[in-house]
Amino acid sequence: MARDRTVVLDRPAMKRLQARLAGLGFAPGPVDGIAGSQTAEAIKHYQTTHRLPATGKISDRLLAHLDAMYPEKPAQSRSANAREATALGPDNYPAYQPGTAFVYSDGAVETVSSAGSSEVQWVRDDASTHTADLNFLLPWVHWESVSERGATVISDAADALWPIREGAMVAFTAKVTVQRGDDADAIERRVDRWHCRNDGRTDVTVPAGTFATFVFVCRRTEKSVLPAIVRTWYYAPAVRHYVRFVETGPEPETSRTVDLVAVRPGAVNWPPIVRAALSRAVVLALETTQGEARTPWTSSGVDTRVTIEVGSRFIAKDGGRCRQFTQIWSTSDNRWHYPAVACKTTRGGWEIPGLKSNKASALATSGELS
Repeated sequence: MARDRTVVLDRPAMKRLQARLAGLGFAPGPVDGIAGSQTAEAIKHYQTTHRLPATGKISDRLLAHLDAMYPEKPAQSRSANAREATALGPDNYPAYQPGTAFVYSDGAVETVSSAGSSEVQWVRDDASTHTADLNFLLPWVHWESVSERGATVISDAADALWPIREGAMVAFTAKVTVQRGDDADAIERRVDRWHCRNDGRTDVTVPAGTFATFVFVCRRTEKSVLPAIVRTWYYAPAVRHYVRFVETGPEPETSRTVDLVAVRPGAVNWPPIVRAALSRAVVLALETTQGEARTPWTSSGVDTRVTIEVGSRFIAKDGGRCRQFTQIWSTSDNRWHYPAVACKTTRGGWEIPGLKSNKASALATSGELS
């Protein structure tokens, strides 16, 4: 095996490396092009998380791994979703429609079962459920799965815990109760203390596209019963949901990065014939348009106007032929963006990459792209 050579970067290259580590939640300190102790610790944490030699030094292997896992420039063209992010306000706070499904890079699918003015109820493809505040920085209100159920009580008003200004910070205490299995005595109670910050804006590329995002970083302090962890959300106002979530724990097995692959509109009240017509329009746009294109679609059966934006064709890492596309749904009082990536199958249909063996692949077949 070739020796893993240590690399010395000039200041601009070091700034780019620090920015990438910061964007992935590994906290390299100031993005100033100066390799200090915080940068070394961030590199070591990244290496440990991804099971690389944990030297804390910049090497050929580290740079190659970053390029392979998180390329700075996507192979596909820049998405129309990557417009300049606006200051956060009520018009681009998180908002959800019942039936909308979010497909992630770890194969999970979360569907909105109901949405109110302050809380959202979700169901996952493994049949687990949870209720969350619209402010996704807060821990789940309650949840239930095959193995456990739990609830959280937040110490402060939820609407005061959304750091809308760049640099703004909030803190709160969460009282958590967890019951594992059916044993009524197997109950864990703890108090978690969290500090969250709006870290400003950055463009992020995930399978669903390239988005202008706000970065929110929450840290559970060492005063909690459990070890300190860092959670980072990349929130895209265009989608009104986060497109990347990074959890960094004390051990590699407790760290993970999950990216958005697709958002599937629900249209739970649409007639089936209208849904099928839109599906055919999406497939036609994917099949026939050349390069980047916009295709309008309307139906007398609904009052929603849809614009189908498709990107240029690109070759995925596994050799698949893919296209990003976004459905923009407009009504008289609202506008929704549903980005996704679809890849051609050997059978001639389209599906979300990485989900062929997952039951969520049914969401991506040519008959149900909408």
